[in-house]
Amino acid sequence: MKKHCYVLLTNTDTSFSRMLRVVTGYSFTHSSFSLEDPTQLLYSFARLHKDFPLPAGFVREAPGHGTMGRFPNAPCALYEIEADEASWLKARRLIQEMERQAPLYKYNICGLLLIRMGIPLNRPYHMVCSQFVAYVLETSGILSLPKPYALFTPMDFTAL
Repeated sequence: MKKHCYVLLTNTDTSFSRMLRVVTGYSFTHSSFSLEDPTQLLYSFARLHKDFPLPAGFVREAPGHGTMGRFPNAPCALYEIEADEASWLKARRLIQEMERQAPLYKYNICGLLLIRMGIPLNRPYHMVCSQFVAYVLETSGILSLPKPYALFTPMDFTAL
């Protein structure tokens, strides 16, 4: 039986997002992943408090809440990906395990800087939003990626 998962790309007007847009020129600066209804629950790596960019780590997100709630008209793109049931279940187990260990996960600031230089940095328990989404998609077997997950940017998902 086929299941679906979702990748949501957004571009809010936070100072961090504006800085990323200036440095990269990307239309989208954030990516999130959902196994169910992307209008209800998404997972990502982002700020833990809506008013401060740091600390950041593994988070649950929902449109209309937190940072997304502060920017309800933010440009976005939603991608639906078909997955076989075994891969979808593996992704769900992976996310459930990450949720259980959420306090261990941190934002991969060093990795973010190295992505632009094409240097993958795989640090245990450290990811940026796009690395997380790519990691889940590849580790679960939902997609085979054209490059290491540690080099993924939100804009890379537009080409898959």
